[in-house]
Amino acid sequence: MDSSRIYKVSNVALALILCLLPILGYWAIHVRYGTALVEEWLPENDQVVASYHRFVEHFGHDQFLLISWPDCDLEDARLPIFAEQLSALRQQHPEYRILTVNHSLQAVEQLTNSPLNFTEPEAIERLQGIALGKNLTCFVTLQLGFAPGEMRTQLLAAIAAIAVAEFNFSPEELILAGEPLQVSIIDRASRETMQYYVWPSSLLALLVAWRCLRSVRLTLLVFAFAGIGQLLGLALISVWLGEMSAVLVVLPTLVFMLTLSAAVHLTHYFMDAGGEQSHTSGADALRIGAMPCVLATLTTLFGFGSLVVSQLAPVWQFGLLAAIGLGCSTTVLLFAFPAGSSLSAWAYRSLGRLHAGSGSGISAKAESAPASHNRLHEGLPPQPPPLRPMDARFSTFIFQSTQRYSTPISLVGIGLLVIALLGIPRLRTSTEFTDMFPANSRAVKSLRWVEENIGPINVLEFLLDFPGTAAVDLPDQVQLLANLHTALQQSPHVDSVWSTATFLPLAMLKQGAEPFDLEAKGIRSTIRRAVLRKKLEEMLPVLQAAQLVHQSDAGQTWRLSIRVRDMNGENFNAIRKEMVERGLAILLAGEPPAVVPTVDAAEINSWELPACDLTVTGLRTVVERAHHALLSDLGISFMTAFVLITPVMMLIVRGVLAGCLLMIPNILPVAMVFGGMGWWGVQLDVASILTASVALGIAVDDTLHFISWYVRGRRAGKEPSAAVQVAISACWRPMLHTTLICTGAMLPFFFSDFLPTSKFALLMILILSGAILGDLILLPALLQGPLGKWIGKKREIASG
Repeated sequence: MDSSRIYKVSNVALALILCLLPILGYWAIHVRYGTALVEEWLPENDQVVASYHRFVEHFGHDQFLLISWPDCDLEDARLPIFAEQLSALRQQHPEYRILTVNHSLQAVEQLTNSPLNFTEPEAIERLQGIALGKNLTCFVTLQLGFAPGEMRTQLLAAIAAIAVAEFNFSPEELILAGEPLQVSIIDRASRETMQYYVWPSSLLALLVAWRCLRSVRLTLLVFAFAGIGQLLGLALISVWLGEMSAVLVVLPTLVFMLTLSAAVHLTHYFMDAGGEQSHTSGADALRIGAMPCVLATLTTLFGFGSLVVSQLAPVWQFGLLAAIGLGCSTTVLLFAFPAGSSLSAWAYRSLGRLHAGSGSGISAKAESAPASHNRLHEGLPPQPPPLRPMDARFSTFIFQSTQRYSTPISLVGIGLLVIALLGIPRLRTSTEFTDMFPANSRAVKSLRWVEENIGPINVLEFLLDFPGTAAVDLPDQVQLLANLHTALQQSPHVDSVWSTATFLPLAMLKQGAEPFDLEAKGIRSTIRRAVLRKKLEEMLPVLQAAQLVHQSDAGQTWRLSIRVRDMNGENFNAIRKEMVERGLAILLAGEPPAVVPTVDAAEINSWELPACDLTVTGLRTVVERAHHALLSDLGISFMTAFVLITPVMMLIVRGVLAGCLLMIPNILPVAMVFGGMGWWGVQLDVASILTASVALGIAVDDTLHFISWYVRGRRAGKEPSAAVQVAISACWRPMLHTTLICTGAMLPFFFSDFLPTSKFALLMILILSGAILGDLILLPALLQGPLGKWIGKKREIASG
């Protein structure tokens, strides 16, 4: 396609894009902030999620907001008043989705009143660790249904307002904990990231681009294209999801950064083709740079696309939207760059900076290089333009160093890769709230206060399902549950157990001074069982109100809620297995050994037993399932990216083995960062998993530009060393510039208090820094060894 036709198409494309900008802006400014609950991350057909949803259907949401303050005890008159105020808030604002309001004193009164009639010391003993802290700390709990993120924010503000207006609490005195609070805090962190870190990121990237390009006009040009990419990212989130989650918060900046990187490469080609002094340099730059940019974008899209295989909704949503956003922004860049660069050239000429006597607008340099332009039109770039003395010395230093030490550099690189890969199996994951914020943050301090004064927040739910057709009578069901309650309470990992047994007075299992023998026969025992059954049936409404039993035509489901000490991702499976084995020993007492199932700590969460079915569920099981998915998805997505990207390298160098070996400089920085995390025990989070595949796709970008120059040099008849020297001379500046610009774009996010965002930025900076070292040191060393002889074998170029 000739230059005039390229500019004509580009002008139309630029006009169309400018017309669409108001629409994109409208979508972008209407994006909301909201983070999905952990149970919404996993697919609906996941067994762990399905069990949890069944639990919620039977017993209601276990989304509780806990409210307390220092020195809150049973004598604190503010406790019932605060609960009354919150009950009034529930009536006034149904949109807050407050399902129930309870407090510690109310729980004690429930056990001391009829029909339970415990003494107050007995009630306090049974409720410690459940509705009372171990040191008798009291609190209010709100059970919440699903509500949008903004409703959660308004609810928390209303609670704080009541605390200040009614009791003159300071913000530091009011203790709040629970997943609804955590989600709200994460949403606020997302909002603050967009408000306080995006503009410094864009500004720093702009300043670095200006310093690298040394031209205000060209800097504004690449910044405009990058800004369109950022706007596209925001608009996609708004249209597709409607909400900006904590995981997606870096997506617009990532699209901005990658679009800026591609624009910088095109701008370097533009300057090499004559720059603002030539009428055709924009079209020439497109001819030279279109294929490397398309291939580089394709590999990055493969990196994003590999995330789509993830089981976790935030991860595959990020990958899909980032791929669409980058694809659209690169299309905009390629179609509109010639028109945009012509505007820059027009501004240059209008300022009178064109050399005198160049009335045509084409520089003497451009006019005196017909051979170069012929090669441009053939799709082959000219020799790299002469470098400044300092740049030339640096380029020569890199070339001579990699030539002299090519073998040691190659061996060290491969050795580091092996060591790094050995650290990968040691990786651990975390989605814990306390790992998302600094230890001195108010939210983390409140959570620690709750654990110290009230009890553990980690809960496992044991469900006993008795079918309606089961031969197990109601008294037998309760006796079995009480035995299980006692056995679990004796576990060294258990802090407290809350179940129907909590509400059962010992007198209910006695007739006079003698305990009921539920196995006994005869008229007397039958009468006793009938009396016990009647009392239990009278208690069922109380137990149902306490969400401890669910009745339906299918049968009865009894709930045991167990608070577990010091349970985390590393010991979760071991603790869960120990508790399940205790439970099975009680539920299968008297059964032959062949009936006792094997407990698989990782996969199975329900067991069909002769008397009843046992299910282990709760939000904690979903969180651990997400941990497992994080680690497996990291490996799967990275391998997917590798499998998708490597054929592109093979296609360019026209060799299977050579293409695989050329992936070493790109895999090495990713492996070193994640292998180092494994060796040093740094935990992965949901944001970290994004960096491996994405960074691999980005790292390949510079490799593609380098290899393009190397292959062209080899096909022009150069030896491997000479072709490497040409590639280094042509590529080191744009490669370094794109790395510096991308680092500048990520650097402000490193200072975010939201640690997943900070860690994402740090990992991206480390991987990109490692990638530039791999491309400028390890890659030239490999190419100057035996590998270089098999890539882009030289061919004779016909003269004339």
